Amino acid sequence: MISSIKEKSNEFINMATSVLTSELSLDQNNENNVIDKLLDHDPGKREKVQSSSQRNYLFSLGPFQPKLQRYPININIPQGRQRQFNSNWFTEYPYLEYSVHSDAVNCFICGLFPNRSCAETSWTKEGVRTWHKMKSKGKNRKGKLELHFTSKSHQFALNDYSNFILHSNHIDGLLNKEHRKTAINFIQQKEFHKDVIKILFDVSRTLARQGLPFRVDGDEKNGNFNQIILLLSRHCPVMKTWIEEVKFRPYHISYMSHDSQNEFIKLLALETKKQIVKEVNDANMYSIMADTTPDMSNRDQMSVCVRYVDSSGKVLERLIELVEVTDKTGKGTAQNISDVLTKNYLDLERIVFQSYDYASSMSGKFQGAQAMLSELVGYHIHYIPCRAHRLNTFVEHSCESSIIVCELFTSLESLYVFFSSSTKRSCSLEKTLSEIEGSLKLRNLSKTRWTARAESVRVVWLSFEGIVSVLHEISINSSIDKKTRVQALGLEKKCLSIDFIIYLYFMNHIMYQMKILTEMLETKDLNIVDALILIDSSIKSLTETRNNEILINELIASAKSFFLKLDIDFIGDFNQHHRKRSKPRKIDSNPQSHVHLTYEDFYRKEFL
Repeated sequence: MISSIKEKSNEFINMATSVLTSELSLDQNNENNVIDKLLDHDPGKREKVQSSSQRNYLFSLGPFQPKLQRYPININIPQGRQRQFNSNWFTEYPYLEYSVHSDAVNCFICGLFPNRSCAETSWTKEGVRTWHKMKSKGKNRKGKLELHFTSKSHQFALNDYSNFILHSNHIDGLLNKEHRKTAINFIQQKEFHKDVIKILFDVSRTLARQGLPFRVDGDEKNGNFNQIILLLSRHCPVMKTWIEEVKFRPYHISYMSHDSQNEFIKLLALETKKQIVKEVNDANMYSIMADTTPDMSNRDQMSVCVRYVDSSGKVLERLIELVEVTDKTGKGTAQNISDVLTKNYLDLERIVFQSYDYASSMSGKFQGAQAMLSELVGYHIHYIPCRAHRLNTFVEHSCESSIIVCELFTSLESLYVFFSSSTKRSCSLEKTLSEIEGSLKLRNLSKTRWTARAESVRVVWLSFEGIVSVLHEISINSSIDKKTRVQALGLEKKCLSIDFIIYLYFMNHIMYQMKILTEMLETKDLNIVDALILIDSSIKSLTETRNNEILINELIASAKSFFLKLDIDFIGDFNQHHRKRSKPRKIDSNPQSHVHLTYEDFYRKEFL
């Protein structure tokens, strides 16, 4: 302290000597004798800062950050690049200022403390407006914003700013015990608040990581966030003190309200997205994937994802943003994707591939999203349709081509609804199935994933006899209402029909093969070579099944022997439902020439 006082005193003596020697008058334009006047908040109109009071005035106003509905376009920048200022940069760089007067950006801190030999005058006086170089100046080159805010001149200005606002370094604070005590208490409170905020952020990050809700309907205090904080307060003195002292703080601030929770989530999301964007930009090239799906409010939400290879050679897929879409045409979808990428500072010229589902609005060669996006960016982007979705579409249309297969799935859905709609019936089925080795529970048919229906087919295939026996018991139980018994009887007859059993045999083999292929195509670590091998092997297997007449006949024979085991007349059932129906003579003059198919020929034709 004594050394510091001595050093300051020598500076004052030298200054006084200089003033007396040069006979400077108090009216002259000296930095320590500036007549204070108000400075313009806009950095383009602002004069040079010359006094401490002027700095304090500007500090009270903060950086000039106007958020306009639309910023002017710099016509000197070619089209297809960033041609105007983006207000999102204010969030990423808090000390950034925008001048409405000069349509340029300045650095707030460097403008207040410019007295450094290495300072960049473009950021303190003229302003910068090369918008296309703000985030990136080319391949592996940082943008102007990143270069300035990590430069030595900016760090020097920050140090000057810290020294200016740190009152504990002033001589009156060093000499006054009360001031020192207040400063020490301020530092302790600051560290205490930092520890509290860290804990609150950790809780928010954990809940987000686990995908758990922060709040519940009704009382906010019963939400996961508040309850975890209360749990931590029992074992953490910092949180206990924070909660106990809430009533002594102004406005009872606790940072545990729904607004604070939303702010934590937003800040975490921004930081996460910032890291993803940095990784994508460092990768130099990336692919995009997009898909839409309706939410609970029946609004279409489009998820935009990027796929890239990081510096360690690991392939990563990351969700960039979820946006609501109203225009689902190819052009509208492509425009939405372009807007999301531009908003998140991803260079459109680095897209190398695009992948969507096989819907015509996405995959269309002329008006689809893949063609429209190539037109927007100005070069051809290779399009790779999602093979898993394409396979799903293939299975869907294949199944819908057969009425008997559609009837099979309708019966499976009716079985699931019948047992799941009643706890009594469900318990009765579970009790019966528990006695059957390898049996599974009934599953609902997926509305979007047709290959998931393989599970429904397999369940009935493994537990067929148990399901039929339960249906029979319900149908003959006089204590059960008539409507339920009629439903059970109808389902029992449907399950014991020849079409149901034969197609259950057939679809169990086909659907499960498609399910395995789809799941393999959806794995994250799949490469293009393995995908081609899987598809080729599946096509080969299906071709062999289709061309092998003996295999199909054996499948029909197995179903026939199963019918005999159930003591059901196989031929009689077939003739009843698929008997020969001759056309009348007024339509066909030769009805006796109508072909008659045996049951082997009929089902072989249906299978093909």
